[in-house]
Amino acid sequence: VRTKAVQALSASIRQHATAEDLFCRNEDGCKMVESGLGLHSANETLPGPPPVALKKRSLFFLHALLTSDSSSAERVRLFNRSIAYVADNFIDPETEPNAEIREMSLSFLDQILKQKKSVNAILSRKSFLAALGVKQISTLRGLKGEERDFATVELENWESFMLELARATPDVETSASEAPSLLEGRKPGDPTDDLAQ
Repeated sequence: VRTKAVQALSASIRQHATAEDLFCRNEDGCKMVESGLGLHSANETLPGPPPVALKKRSLFFLHALLTSDSSSAERVRLFNRSIAYVADNFIDPETEPNAEIREMSLSFLDQILKQKKSVNAILSRKSFLAALGVKQISTLRGLKGEERDFATVELENWESFMLELARATPDVETSASEAPSLLEGRKPGDPTDDLAQ
């Protein structure tokens, strides 16, 4: 039932900027995604980890929300707990045996780094992720035959993710007072003063 509920919400909200924004700003919306991933709050009475299908749907929905055209740094930060949980639990075969979830998770984290809206949730785990990445790339490159063919996508995802992780820089926080205002106009000596009117 929970898997169908996440699927229905995802289908009705994705690609609709206003619906995405409202859902993400709703604390219960964030908790629903967290719960679907397995990040349970203290007052939940759900037994054990969520089913694989629910984790996949929740991860797909999270990926869609945070990498959509209408996403923002603020939206990404609202889901920092979920991003951290994915990084900590869904990319290591020792904690996540399902290869499809690992591939989806790596693709998601890679996309978060590439869009550069807010990357601190990932960068706070950089040492752990880099060590895990080196280990996984070595392991995947060492596979032979059919096993290697099966692991090709995961290897490509790891290589891309490691490249983006190495390039990533921490978010720069700007306060509202530092952000330029359109009402202020140009400052004296602004190089745009010379532009044709």
